[in-house]
Amino acid sequence: MAFTEVYIARGTAALISDRLKSNTMHRFTNMPVNVFHWRTFETAVEFPARRTNFGYAGATKAHELIHRLLLSLAPKMPRLNFCVDVDYDVGFSEMFVYDGLECVGRVDFADTGALEFRNARIGQTMLRRTSMKTLSVNKAASIIRKYFYGITKIERLEAMANKVTSAISSAHSETSYKKRRAKSAVMEQLEQAITSNAQLSQAVAQFFQEQGKSHILAEYLDASDTHELVTEAYAMRGGEMGVYVLAHPEEFHVYRKGDTRVRTFRREQLSDKVRGALGMLKLSENNSFVDNVGFKYEADKFWVMEEIANEFNS
Repeated sequence: MAFTEVYIARGTAALISDRLKSNTMHRFTNMPVNVFHWRTFETAVEFPARRTNFGYAGATKAHELIHRLLLSLAPKMPRLNFCVDVDYDVGFSEMFVYDGLECVGRVDFADTGALEFRNARIGQTMLRRTSMKTLSVNKAASIIRKYFYGITKIERLEAMANKVTSAISSAHSETSYKKRRAKSAVMEQLEQAITSNAQLSQAVAQFFQEQGKSHILAEYLDASDTHELVTEAYAMRGGEMGVYVLAHPEEFHVYRKGDTRVRTFRREQLSDKVRGALGMLKLSENNSFVDNVGFKYEADKFWVMEEIANEFNS
């Protein structure tokens, strides 16, 4: 994944950059001229070879490693500025490295005392990890040489290309959504007009007939009518407001969701309205709706709407 900064220039990293620019950083008395710190002491301080306050083992080891690293590497890489954070006992805490005024990485340490190197370039290389660690001064110097330098033209343009590609993709998604929404609104209005305006309905039918595609309009009207029936049943919460009927040759078992018993009716016990409704369902195709009646699942399995269901109680 492309990056726009080798190291994010905010917080401490931004503060140090400003101080480097204004030449208000401090130097140690015993370090190369491109090694700085930003602590305020009463007098100039040196960076000791060992911690004098006997910090825990990891901190002591990291301090010794960074001391040796700076003495050997900083003079050989004058384009870099090494900005060390130290405590008031002049013990190493962390270090930010700059290519001129551009922050290009951070160095801190692990509990083992190993130096830990971080920047976007390392994160891109390591994939599943965000840092590189080492207890070796030579390896530490190698990591800085390989990964700690300003953002290149190719990296900058790659990041720009990714942003532009992402923007194009977002624009495509947004305009596609707007088009679908607008099209849906237009089609909804046309649909209402076609079904409610006799003159327009006739004109549309004539148009499809002239195109030799009358079947398209017929299929649409049929599907629309069926959908209205399904919507009506769905609005009744999928059968909770009607009853289920299991038909036998001479009797019918009737069940309502939530009931604790099944009612049984012989054919002669049913009203004419119920017998007529069940008769229409029997004549319909499997898995189909009958307007104002109900739904036929299979030859002997039905769901009838509330108006018909109430007739079983009469």
